[in-house]
Amino acid sequence: MHYVTCLDLTGRRCLLVGRSEQKVRALEAYRAALPNVPVLFGWVLLAALVVALLNLVIFAIPIAIWLIVRWSLLAQVIQLDDEKRPGALRRSATLVRGHWWRVALFTLVVTGLGLLLGPVVGGLMLLVTTAAFNVVNLISGVVYTATMPFVAIATTYLYHDLKTRAVLEAREPVPTGPLAAEV
Repeated sequence: MHYVTCLDLTGRRCLLVGRSEQKVRALEAYRAALPNVPVLFGWVLLAALVVALLNLVIFAIPIAIWLIVRWSLLAQVIQLDDEKRPGALRRSATLVRGHWWRVALFTLVVTGLGLLLGPVVGGLMLLVTTAAFNVVNLISGVVYTATMPFVAIATTYLYHDLKTRAVLEAREPVPTGPLAAEV
């Protein structure tokens, strides 16, 4: 389901605002994202197929979970780095390397909250109000639809954080010995 959130990110291309100082309208964001949608769909389909095949064998489920987290930034890599070649899965894995537990926990909490908020609101409304089931279902759907873009945005912030960390880690370390003026 996390990939559905990422596809929402693709459609909205929410960080176009971050790339330019001017306002970006929704239609412009969709137009900008459209060329990358087939590429993203293909990579998501491949990743889902690999994970599904691994889930067929019970002892491979931990490997499937490991791959899901490694590839959880796939949509951001394709949309924001314009990565179209086979390196998209590898680039996502590179960003996650060394931060696997952080990415896994963040993804689990943010996506879990986004996925559960609508149904929880709907369930509470069924218990507390006398509203018709169709009305409760509509409100639950609206809450779900309103929260999923925030999941995509939060995941994109995580992507940028990991990308910035990778750039900073690639720089040469600052010497820790005595300064030339101190010698």
